[in-house]
Amino acid sequence: MRLPQFLIFGCAGFLSVTLLAQNTRPQNATSVSVDFSVYLWPSSADVIDAKDADKVDNEVAVSVEPAVPDPKVPTNEDGLPLNPVEEAPAPPPPVNPSKKLTPAQEARLIRYAGREGKVGFTLLGGNTSQFFSYKGTSALEFYREKKDAEGRLVKTVVGTYDFAPGAKKQVLVFRSTDLNQTFEIEGIEVTDEALPKGKVVFYNSTAKSFELEVANDKADLESKVTVRASLEALKNYKIPCKLGMRVGEGASAVTKPVFKTNLHFAQPDSRLVYYVYEVKENSNKFDLVPIDPFQWQAK
Repeated sequence: MRLPQFLIFGCAGFLSVTLLAQNTRPQNATSVSVDFSVYLWPSSADVIDAKDADKVDNEVAVSVEPAVPDPKVPTNEDGLPLNPVEEAPAPPPPVNPSKKLTPAQEARLIRYAGREGKVGFTLLGGNTSQFFSYKGTSALEFYREKKDAEGRLVKTVVGTYDFAPGAKKQVLVFRSTDLNQTFEIEGIEVTDEALPKGKVVFYNSTAKSFELEVANDKADLESKVTVRASLEALKNYKIPCKLGMRVGEGASAVTKPVFKTNLHFAQPDSRLVYYVYEVKENSNKFDLVPIDPFQWQAK
């Protein structure tokens, strides 16, 4: 098997396994400092009641409630902690800060809380959010808030994700099977080392194992593993890509094609994540979705 343009990367620099986040909080959460963006699955586009469809502004919104300083922590004349053990990250700038969110937007905000405060965001399906700087426990809880009949805020958890030790910069993929009521969340590392310009990363979200072929180079793409490929073979802004599954054992084993396409890139220094998924459970039909973790960053 030839691997001239592929690297399988991770703990020792070469292998990275990302497991599906469970909807329970781990018993031993540790402290992390990580940047992350959120990608909302295309079929998870914002679901709005028909009666509200003409009143809701669908543009992306971000809400920030800065953390309240602990009165027990000594501060200087500027209100900053004296000899802080760990500096909290600056909260992300709100989108359209002069524009007040509608009640429908407020209800749809997905929120999380870290040392930087409480952050909420809305997102349209098939899009990636800006990067958020998070410091807190490795087990991150996402939730919504809605006022009940008596005007009290009710918190509903919509998903949890546990950052692996050493996580630095990730895109979190939010997938929903119940009209955005809850999400399954998977994380993919997208630091400059993991995903430099001119490279793409394939992440296998399925329980199956594949043989991945990009141009003329092949590599095994195991379940919950990322494989990186180069765009050096890019011609006419496209590069061929195939997925195959091994059928049979020993000398009689053959590779059965299950997916074939051309990947298109506007520039040879592009960098994208390709998320491999099964179209329908146990269907043995597969596809991939391109994710741009840097959608909000200047190119």
